[in-house]
Amino acid sequence: IPVGGQPGQVRVLGDSVFVTSMTNKTLSRIDARTGELTTSGEYAAGPGIAVGGDWLWVVSERRDVVTRVSPRWLGEIEQIGLGGRPGDLERASVALGGGSLWVSQFAPAAVTRWNLETHLLERRYELGGAAVGEIIFGERAAWVPLFSASVLLRIDAATGSTTRIPVGAGPTDPVLGFGCVWVTSTQQGTVWRLEPFTGQIQQVIAVGRVPFGLAVGAGSVWVTDYCGGTVARIDPETNEVV
Repeated sequence: IPVGGQPGQVRVLGDSVFVTSMTNKTLSRIDARTGELTTSGEYAAGPGIAVGGDWLWVVSERRDVVTRVSPRWLGEIEQIGLGGRPGDLERASVALGGGSLWVSQFAPAAVTRWNLETHLLERRYELGGAAVGEIIFGERAAWVPLFSASVLLRIDAATGSTTRIPVGAGPTDPVLGFGCVWVTSTQQGTVWRLEPFTGQIQQVIAVGRVPFGLAVGAGSVWVTDYCGGTVARIDPETNEVV
């Protein structure tokens, strides 16, 4: 199914699959039953897309906004301006949780928290020169990897406090599953399993050369090896690659 050059993040809502195109700056909807494709170029979309309730949220670095979009007719409901100049951001991603919209961005490297009702900025976390990855929300906190610092940043949604959890070098985008946080180390060939409230490292699992993408499903954790051309399946009961 053609969705434009450099497909970005993929999200599922109901019977539809949504994906952005970084090259074409479009948002596409695919009917999972029929394969019917609908594409909108209205939002100058970057790779970042999130699902919250019955809505989509799409980031545009070019316009420096996040747009809430109707998944049925791909129409704009509202926008939240990110406070910078259009075109300044190189990359941004979004997550929803704790009554807020969370945005991780660079450059400048930062995480911002926005009130979903008022659209006002609640807090900004400056991250210096860190290379910031995709933000996710779960277990009452926002999580974002700081690639160059070999750290997974936890932001408590209730208190706003931050914890920097040392993980393997070159962490990529984390996932939540089986009551834990999972994050890869691209430079050590490992997947790290963390307890979400204490940040304690529960297990470090060797998986290949350059582990990159993570997913949870079918009772397993799945990880792609960017250089090895493989997918590894981890049994969360034994913490072993099966």
